[in-house]
Amino acid sequence: AEDWIRYRDSAQFAAQVKLYEKFVIYWMNKHKKNREDLLLITYEGLTGGRGATFTKQIANYLDKSEGIKVIDPDSVPCIWEKFVHDKWYTNNGDESTATTISFQERADDRPLTQDQIRVVSRMLQGLEERFRRDDKQFSTIMNSYM
Repeated sequence: AEDWIRYRDSAQFAAQVKLYEKFVIYWMNKHKKNREDLLLITYEGLTGGRGATFTKQIANYLDKSEGIKVIDPDSVPCIWEKFVHDKWYTNNGDESTATTISFQERADDRPLTQDQIRVVSRMLQGLEERFRRDDKQFSTIMNSYM
């Protein structure tokens, strides 16, 4: 948590929020006319209780791409379960340091200041307002974070 707080309190955090906003605007604009080419998946969706379902969506999406071969769809939930809930190596892949830590538990260890919460909330609200007419799913996702 100390490393996170050092990073969080540096100028890098504010810069990353701005870059994230640019990233979202770029992809939302790029696929404005053809939403089938854009797959929206949230971190919480991917790592939460329905994560295997979202992972199957990613596999199906990638399977439509030329030159990408995905695994058997029936194997996706098993691999998701292993990756998300089994072992997280906290020391560069050293098997002796393997612990069971979910991605969500790791995210809970990264608190924001009240000012940062306001900055992020304003950014998310701005994105939601900008794209609400173009994509209902995107609007729902942005609202879920506010």
